[in-house]
Amino acid sequence: AGSTASAETLSTLSDIGVTQVYVAGGAAVVSSGVAASLQSVASVTRLFGQDRYATSLAINQQAVGTTSSEALLAYGLNFPDALAGSVLAGVRGAPMFTTPRTCVPRPILEHMSASNVEAVTLLGGEGVLSDTVRTLTPC
Repeated sequence: AGSTASAETLSTLSDIGVTQVYVAGGAAVVSSGVAASLQSVASVTRLFGQDRYATSLAINQQAVGTTSSEALLAYGLNFPDALAGSVLAGVRGAPMFTTPRTCVPRPILEHMSASNVEAVTLLGGEGVLSDTVRTLTPC
């Protein structure tokens, strides 16, 4: 990974007419240099939080807001369930939050409550997300 977006990336974004780029993660995840170089072709907004779970909340607040009565939860320290689940979340127009294995971060629960979420889908078996995630135990 370089300190700027590649020339090919910038060219492609320009060629397809991208006007807004969202950078998912803080500067430790996507460097300030990469974010700054993207500004040469589009407006850049960085979405991040104090950890990966708060970052998933920030991304969903931007992408979905409080318009869905459904939410999906995926384990935040491995990607397969979240990767596959992101397609389902997109089709349903629902937020997909990442969580630890044994609880749901309180800010995510507060957002789901404010959004009047009525249905929660867990992505992965009990070996990935424990029963305490199913019961929405806060952490």
